[in-house]
Amino acid sequence: MAAFTAVMSFAQNTPPSNAKQEQWWIESTFNYQENGEPAQLQVSEDIIVAFSGDDIYFYFPNPWGENSWIKGTKDSESGAYVFGRGQQVGNYGSMYYFSGYDGENFSDYSFYYSEATNSYSCFGYMMISSSTTDVSTAIGYFENTTISASKPVPDELVQAPENLQTQDYVLSGTSINYAQDGSISSMDNIAFSVKVGFEGNNVYIQGLSQAVPSAWAKGTLNDGDVTFEMGQFMGKVSSFSSYLMGQQYDTKEISNLEFEYDSTTGAFTARQYMVINAYKATLAPFAVYAGVSIKKAVAETPANPSVSNYTPYSTAEGYGTLELNIPLVSETGTALASDKMSYQLYKDINGEVTDYVFTKDDYIKLEESMVEIPYDYTDNFDIAVGGAYISIFENSLQFKRIGVQSIYRVGNEEKRSGLVWYTIPTDGINDIRRSESDSVSYNMAGQKVGNNYRGLVIRNGKKLLRR
Repeated sequence: MAAFTAVMSFAQNTPPSNAKQEQWWIESTFNYQENGEPAQLQVSEDIIVAFSGDDIYFYFPNPWGENSWIKGTKDSESGAYVFGRGQQVGNYGSMYYFSGYDGENFSDYSFYYSEATNSYSCFGYMMISSSTTDVSTAIGYFENTTISASKPVPDELVQAPENLQTQDYVLSGTSINYAQDGSISSMDNIAFSVKVGFEGNNVYIQGLSQAVPSAWAKGTLNDGDVTFEMGQFMGKVSSFSSYLMGQQYDTKEISNLEFEYDSTTGAFTARQYMVINAYKATLAPFAVYAGVSIKKAVAETPANPSVSNYTPYSTAEGYGTLELNIPLVSETGTALASDKMSYQLYKDINGEVTDYVFTKDDYIKLEESMVEIPYDYTDNFDIAVGGAYISIFENSLQFKRIGVQSIYRVGNEEKRSGLVWYTIPTDGINDIRRSESDSVSYNMAGQKVGNNYRGLVIRNGKKLLRR
């Protein structure tokens, strides 16, 4: 009975005889497993689209067999075309179905129409599975699917003029992060480097997309305003294309991205949200930035760093840990770019202050020994970005103090923060924390391990990396 119902459902997806059929074009990415490994297939081909009242039909491609019709019905409130889950896409000994995916279960899925591009886009997944209820039966899925009235013109990156003279600038603002329901989940201050060049009334900016920092955007300067036309291609992010656009603060409509330009200071101030988007004309943002300003990079004295946490050196473990807080602002509160920031550690042994050297012998992932660490650097082992975690292999119990200093460089100019010292505790807590006699360690499989075990262990509920 279940099989008969599914076949009937599939048959009902065929367009009625009076439906208007047209040839359109589909662009999508199909994800699947091949020999047990993830694989992708780029889909770019003709597709038949049929229209009948509030219903739309796609003769959808099937990488493993014949194409099949799927049917969507226009939702009166959202305007989206909703495709019910469980529409049959083929029979390979057992039946297979299209469904959406809501993060936990199969669901309906929707295509949204853009009048500006005359296209339908699906922002979610189109799963192929042998069940309409059991997500474990999924064998592949389409993502980033757009069906257009005509074959799209291939995206091309903006090319900056040869020998364009550029200057270093810093883009600052607030990154807006959204939850799945569309509400704002968090807002983070950001600052990163970009390059700006002028050629007549044309303005070129490189680095507006942090995901593809090499991409250029081209704007036009006119009476103190710089306009970047929406939909400029900013490169690929994973399998998705990305585009630059603005979004109005009040109406939230997408638009050109406009800046007010101050010719005296050379500063740019955005009039809208700056958006890095997955589509040319339909909002699906990778990144949204509010209050964007782009100012010439200058060497400013960075705010003082601090030690936020310290775990004493343990003779049994062979290392201690240090956690730093390195503010990406100047001492006057100006946002600073992380790629121009670095930090340095110092040690005080019996009043003698020397550099702390990150040697290749101790920090085995380093290509060479280092004294100064770039803010954005990590070896993915002992040193985290921004000094958020640093393994200390010198016996810090011999130190009187550990010092940290931030360094900011623009061009050939350098500014350093104050040298901030952290005094090593001498109240006996170190001995208690180094005691191994009454603690038990486990590896990540939950097995008890001895003190000579090398790798990631859990002790007293905390993860530790043993070398």
